[in-house]
Amino acid sequence: MMRRIHTQRMGRQAGGFTLLEILTATAMFAVLIGAVYAVYYSTFRLREKSYEVLEVSLPRTGVAVYLENDLAAALPPGGLLAGSFIGEKHESSGRRLDTLEMHTASGLLNETDPWGDIQRVLYSLESAEGSQTGARTNDYVLTRSVTRNLLASTEEEPEKEQLLEGVQSLEFYYYDGEAWQESWDTTAMENEMPRAVKVTILLSPDPKTNREIPPIELVVPVTVAKAVASEESTSGGTGGGSPTPTPTPRNTPKAK
Repeated sequence: MMRRIHTQRMGRQAGGFTLLEILTATAMFAVLIGAVYAVYYSTFRLREKSYEVLEVSLPRTGVAVYLENDLAAALPPGGLLAGSFIGEKHESSGRRLDTLEMHTASGLLNETDPWGDIQRVLYSLESAEGSQTGARTNDYVLTRSVTRNLLASTEEEPEKEQLLEGVQSLEFYYYDGEAWQESWDTTAMENEMPRAVKVTILLSPDPKTNREIPPIELVVPVTVAKAVASEESTSGGTGGGSPTPTPTPRNTPKAK
């Protein structure tokens, strides 16, 4: 009798798991897989949202850095390299499409390019037709055109860089010490420079999510207000004129 009971117990142990044990293990495994999937899905969505934020914020940050450094290092007309500072107001279909051309000491010095730090920079908008990134056809592309060789015997074609797509309007305002002006021309103002420049860039909604994108707005003080130009000082007289100080650019991105 005892031998038979012992034999039955041994057979039950050798036969494996019971159905209840298998169902319990399957349920636990399903819960574990579900938890892992939920964590993976949340991580994936977080990564996608991070990419979307970077796609929007990085170009905006780059544009702000370019504008801030070019304007902070803007030079008044004087000498062989520094020319006029001209900001023109343009309108089309109720939108501002301003342009700004200036000479600035924001150029980087390196061993490959034989140019100095003074360069001519033009900010303008171009049509977004033919864009490959999904920009709307009625939008514009913010471009930055740079001329490094300012002593060339013939006018050279500037190097053009597209900074930002999906732009609706570009507005420049110039502070004269009392009020903000919508245009500026040093050739008609005795080489007088604005005290500060305000930039407003209105952007179209995100083409993927149709979300509104905040505009780019910044105000940059101009450190040199007026050129120190004296015929007596340049011809060896006793006028006591001093050379025009050159602002030092801050955090300047690599310029072409």
